Amino acid sequence: MLCWSLDDSMIVTAGSDYILRVWNRKGEMLRSLQGHTDDSFVLKAHPVFMNVILSCGHDGVLVFWDILKGQKLKRFTNIVEHRGHSALFDLDISRDGCTVAAVDSLGHLTVYGVASKSTRSIPKQQFFNTDYMPLLMDDTGWVVDEATGVVPHLLPPPLLTDQDLVPLADEWQNAVPGRDLIKKKLVERCISRAVFIPLDYEAYHTSIVDERQELLGGGIMLF
Repeated sequence: MLCWSLDDSMIVTAGSDYILRVWNRKGEMLRSLQGHTDDSFVLKAHPVFMNVILSCGHDGVLVFWDILKGQKLKRFTNIVEHRGHSALFDLDISRDGCTVAAVDSLGHLTVYGVASKSTRSIPKQQFFNTDYMPLLMDDTGWVVDEATGVVPHLLPPPLLTDQDLVPLADEWQNAVPGRDLIKKKLVERCISRAVFIPLDYEAYHTSIVDERQELLGGGIMLF
């Protein structure tokens, strides 16, 4: 893995010995950076400061480096309760350089910010209630939701829940794509009082030219 500094004057490489090395454009090594204890497959140049790069790796460590001085500016460890650390697989940084987001092997997204606490109130657990609902697949690979007979991308917007499927507050539900366009009362009615009538599976496959027309074979019955 390698990356160029912001001004393209230096290259930083990650080695199999877990050491980062800084090189000039002539291929001469300037200094080494030691701070990781496992493979580091992600290197990013800071979008504002030419002397700063970021690295993260399978040791769960994210580091801000000053590649001119060969120093760590800041170090974070991705600690997971009851598991120790979790490997970091990727990171990205905002254009203004003030916010960094990293993802780990357990599907966690961690946001680091400068002088801002705006993300602290965001729920740590975020799942859709439909995440683990079973699907049906025919011999051609056509997939529909098992409970409703509807292709998954045409289902109503899901609920945002925690890991125990407890719905999050309304302010977070409105952030789900599609739910912001549906009136709250209508959403509650559809979720709590609607029964979907599965489509005729054979009729559903007679044509895939017009999905909207095919879906007219099923419907929603409200009590």
